[in-house]
Formats: sequence, structure tokens, C-alpha cells
Amino acid sequence: MIDIDSNILRTIDCSFEDFFTSSNNPGLVYGISYKGTVIHSGSFGSRTLLPLQAMEQDSISRIASMTKSFACAAVLQLRDRGLLDINAPLSSLVARLPLAEQFKTASLRDLMAMRLDLPVDDPWADRLLGASDSTLESYFNTPLLRAGVGSSTCSYSNISYMLLGRVIREVCGQPAMEYISEQILLPLGLHDTVWNVSKAHQARQAAGYRVDTMPQQEEQHFECQSDGVVFGGLWSTIKDLAVWLEFLRAGDSGIPSWETVLSKESRRELWQPYSWYPTRTERSLITAQPITSKAHYGFGLVIHTILGADYIAHSGGLPGYGSHMRFDPVSGLGVIALGNGTYCRAAAPCASALHHLALSCESPLLTRFDTVIQMGYKVAEFILQGAVEVRPDLFSYNVWQDTRPDSFARETRDTIAERQGEIRVESVACISGYEGEIVFTGSATRKKLSYTLAPIAPPRVQSIAWVADQAR
Repeated sequence: MIDIDSNILRTIDCSFEDFFTSSNNPGLVYGISYKGTVIHSGSFGSRTLLPLQAMEQDSISRIASMTKSFACAAVLQLRDRGLLDINAPLSSLVARLPLAEQFKTASLRDLMAMRLDLPVDDPWADRLLGASDSTLESYFNTPLLRAGVGSSTCSYSNISYMLLGRVIREVCGQPAMEYISEQILLPLGLHDTVWNVSKAHQARQAAGYRVDTMPQQEEQHFECQSDGVVFGGLWSTIKDLAVWLEFLRAGDSGIPSWETVLSKESRRELWQPYSWYPTRTERSLITAQPITSKAHYGFGLVIHTILGADYIAHSGGLPGYGSHMRFDPVSGLGVIALGNGTYCRAAAPCASALHHLALSCESPLLTRFDTVIQMGYKVAEFILQGAVEVRPDLFSYNVWQDTRPDSFARETRDTIAERQGEIRVESVACISGYEGEIVFTGSATRKKLSYTLAPIAPPRVQSIAWVADQAR
């Protein structure tokens, strides 16, 4: 079992409490998992308001779009059993079902990876959770709008997953809900992960509420009845989801029988990048330093790449519910949160919690981050001194062979001399596990310096270069 600093756990608890206090959700339950087991949890508020009943660790709540990874696991299972080709056009898999032209030529891979250039359809789709198969079939053959982002960019599409559920039925000959329950949920022992809450679960069921009304108004309850519900219909608990995260992680701690459900290789396929989101720069949740973050969509999962390391996640949202799950495939740590307010956006506290856990466990990700930043400040100090020296403690042997010392010194003097030396370090940013940028600010200009680290320990700078001036 992993040993986590109690101060880190208190910080995480406070983060979730602050989120709950400011979110207006009736209730929230969260858990930290390690290799399939909940090792720490907390809850706030109520799972029902009339009568007033507390949210607890075993409360069962809707997980909405987190359902998508279960559907994709079923598709890969069918593929591995030789029953379908995920690269074949859909028209060959559901030949009897009339389809819009975009769907006819698309593949299952396109559906699962959100690569159909369709508009993001959450508000429209969420109210269709209780729709019948015949209602959904009428939409599959309706002309589709394009989002205009192209086929390589992720454009989040629930209707694509509704059709995915119908494909599962056509291929296996039974309703998608039934197939996923029998072939995925039950073999993994996920007895609290269900499509419709039974009498046995009702004593722990969280009711869903609107958060834009006071008092909070209970939302319409949708019963799952069609194949299309694979886009977001499951209920679950943090305990079951901890097992699911470890199953997805496909690490060495898995139960041998899991291989008969889906091989490790196929499970890892679920969180490979197939479509991309635009790159963005954001502040580290721990150090407040700027970092570059990238995200891709896999098969029912989002891959967040931060400083060269991947975190795997997915959120869920429906009228009355919101959820988030996130795990580190290297350490086996995960964070799960379930709320019973409409679109409870629990991604931020979950991301913060996983960052703090990585820090507690001396994650290689944060070690690389700290190293790049620390070296950046050393380089900045060196630049402000205005001299070019060999400095073997800072620079690799090749630096002054690849970069002419005289020209670098001249450009450095010009930078420092600007406005009689009135220049300061604005920021040191980590771009990846070995790349950084330093921004110097003067009275009228900004000057940026890029640097990279050599592959040999201890860390040394292997390249250094000024970037073109930027007017303020």
C-alpha cells in the first residue's frame, strides 16, 4: 500500500470542501484510489433533500459520459473476438439501418475518437437519455451539421456514441446494455455499476437536482431503455470506479481473470491519442508556474499531456448529475468525484488532487518539472550577470561549440543594457520535461530565451538561444 503524507490528504480534503461550498450542489462524494482500492474518501451534503439523507462513500450516482469508456471497452472486446472491424465503414456493420451520409462512410474508430466534425451536442443529447430506439434511429438518418474543425480535431459528439450502442447490438445480437453488463461489468465484479437502479440500490441512490433554483429542484429521472444510452447512462460508486480505473490502467497489479475480459494491450488502446484538442498554456496547480498542456481524445477517455507525462480522465454531466475520474497510468493513483447537481464540474478539484498526490509520491513528472524550472532560474541569473563563462555546473560541453560565445555575449549585453540595465525576469516556464523558456522584461521590450537540457544526469543545459524581440 502507498504511504501518502497526511498534510497532502488534508489539502485535498480542503480543496474538495471549498469546491462543494462554492458549487451549490446538494451533495458530493470523492475518493482517492490506488491500484483499484479506495484509500481515502470524503463526502459533503445530501444525496436526497426530501427526505434529507447524507451523501456517503457508497452512494450510487449517475456517471453520465464516463459511461463512454465502458462502451469502447465492449467494442474492442468484440473486435478481439473477431466479430467486427473497427476500421470498416458503418454501412457494412449496420446494413439494415438507414444512415446519414457522414455516418455511412465513418468507421467505429471515427465514432469512438470523436472525429466526425460534428457540433458539440451535450444540451441536445442529454435529454435523449430516456429516448426509445425508434426515436434515435430517426436521428441517425437525419442530415448532420458540420462543426468546421476538421477530421483530426476532437469535436465531442454524443450522437456518435448513441450509434455506437446500436452497432454493438447489431454485432452481438443482444441489447448493448445487456451485453456490457454481462461481458464487462459482472466479470469485473462491478455490482454497483448499473443502467437502472434496482430496489437493492435505491437505499443508496443519489437524487439529481438543478443548481440554478433555490431551493434546488429535483430533475427528471431518465430510465435507460435504448442502445443509445451507452453515451451516458450508467450509475456507479467511487468503489466500483476505483476498480474500473485500475482495469483501464492495465498495470501489473491487475487480476489475472481481467485478461479474459480485455487484454492489457487493448485496454491501453483506450487511452492512446486519436484526435486532438488545441494546445494551451496554463498555470501549474502546485507551483503556479506556466506550463504547456496538451489534450487528446482516445476511445472514451481524454489524455492530458503535461510536461511529457500523461494523465487519463473523463468527465460526466447530465441534468441532475456531474462526475469526474482521473488516473496516473504510471503510479496507479486515481481520483474520482460524484455530485448530484446538474453538470457538477468536479474536474478542477480532481486535477488538483492528483497533482498533489504526485508531489507526495515524488512523481517523475514533478521531478522533471522542478529540474527544468530550477535550471531556468540558474540560467536567468547567469544572463543577468552579463558574462559568458564555461560554467560546467550549468552548461553541457557542447553549448559554446554550437553557440558562438562572442555573438551570444554581444546579444546578451544589448539585452542587459536596454534602458540602462532596467530589466527583470518576468517568468520561467516549463514547456516539457527538458525544455524551458525565460522571459525578461524591460521598459519597452520583452526578450525571450529558450533552453533545453541534455539527456545525461546531473542536469546541464545543452542549448540556449534568444528568441526575436516582442514589443510590449
